[in-house]
Formats: sequence, structure tokens, C-alpha cells
Amino acid sequence: MYVNMIGTSGQSGFLAATDGSVSLNPGQTEIRLTAAEQPIGDVLRVEYKWEYDYDWYKPWDWPLFTTPKILVDTIKILDLESQTTFTFCSPGGSLKAGNTYIFYPGSC
Repeated sequence: MYVNMIGTSGQSGFLAATDGSVSLNPGQTEIRLTAAEQPIGDVLRVEYKWEYDYDWYKPWDWPLFTTPKILVDTIKILDLESQTTFTFCSPGGSLKAGNTYIFYPGSC
């Protein structure tokens, strides 16, 4: 999973929100920590993308005719300086592996 935080004074560039592969389960809440290397100001939007990691030892699980999808409802970002949490809402629907999706601020 990767996030690019776009702020009033710059952007973070895509940062890895996971350390390698992770297993996801329906209804599960994921909490990840990542930080921009430079101040980016107030976050205006978040770009999110993920990649499907094929298990080489389970070829029967490879999605040969479909694209893997996940559902992400919200992304929350904590500004450590102000201790303020910002909520960004999903564009809706399933998020396909390899595509980039934009999350905008709101109350989802």
C-alpha cells in the first residue's frame, strides 16, 4: 500500500504504508505509520494505490482472468505537530490493484 499526501506547500511522493506483503481480511481495520520527509503543510488530498503480491507457491490463487480489488472506506492522517486528525473519504467502490485513487477530505 502506498500513499501520496498532497498539501498546501508540497507533496510527500508515494510512501510505502506497509513493510512488504500483508494479508487483508474483510472488515479489518488497518493502522499504518508513514511520514513525509519534508513539511507539506495542511493535507488537501491523499492519493492511494496498492499492488497485488502473487504467492509464487500458490498458483491456483493467481487471478488470471480478474483484477484483485479491495474496499477502503477512509484514510485518516494525524498531523503530529498540531495533533489534529484529518479524514479522507474513498472515491467509492472497489479499488483495483495497480490503480491510483484520490481520497478527498470529508466526513465519510
